[in-house]
Amino acid sequence: MLKAKDIKDAIMKEDIRKEKHPVPGTDKEVWAHELTSYQLETWREFCRSDDENMRRLNAAKLLQLALHDESGGPVFSDKEIAIIAGRPARMIEPLVRTILRLSGYGAEGDMAILKNLRKILGAAGLSDLLESSDAPSGISGGDTQPTSSESST
Repeated sequence: MLKAKDIKDAIMKEDIRKEKHPVPGTDKEVWAHELTSYQLETWREFCRSDDENMRRLNAAKLLQLALHDESGGPVFSDKEIAIIAGRPARMIEPLVRTILRLSGYGAEGDMAILKNLRKILGAAGLSDLLESSDAPSGISGGDTQPTSSESST
């Protein structure tokens, strides 16, 4: 029979998962860390912002929270979120996917991204986007977690 102390000990000794990842288009590498519960909620609050411009920076906020150098220090500060957002998507998206995967999102994270794209582009725009992509969609047809904007309504 498991006791509360055993469960608590198991949770408390679990380390943050991290993975070295190449920075696309460069010869540099960065450490992508999974989000802590606090960081995850910080990111969700950012995604639910009433300010549409802030919500558009959610990928940049995710990178700001989860990218670290070799010594464990954060790569970006809060003040640099807009700078991150101005970088090419080909650099940002692979890092976003790595962080989401490390944080427990897989195909569910991809599905949430697609749902957000559908809202932004509309059904026709999303269809055009998916048809022009060689990447696997990750769509499983199963239940997915609501996106941040959906969970706030």
